[in-house]
Amino acid sequence: EVGRGEVLVSEIVYEDVLAVVRANRGKKLKTIGGRAEFEVVLDADTIYVIPSTGIRRRLAAGLTRSIERYNETRSLATSDYQSFSKNSSYALRLLAIASGRQL
Repeated sequence: EVGRGEVLVSEIVYEDVLAVVRANRGKKLKTIGGRAEFEVVLDADTIYVIPSTGIRRRLAAGLTRSIERYNETRSLATSDYQSFSKNSSYALRLLAIASGRQL
């Protein structure tokens, strides 16, 4: 995973998450809670997650807002993101990798 062993970054931007997705295409990642696995797909700079159900889900506005919230709070608790993101456990794993945080 990109980000392992690196110094924590001060602020995450969308391009950082794109880099994580590109580096982890085809790999199984665990959600932030560690209970489920998913894959990430990049299609024309749009990020999708594919959970074990096999149904592709788009990370769009929720991801942008998740990046903003993360930069404000540095929180990786899904409860801090549920008001605007139904896919926060996937987005938070990508943010954790992008920030270099070990979980």
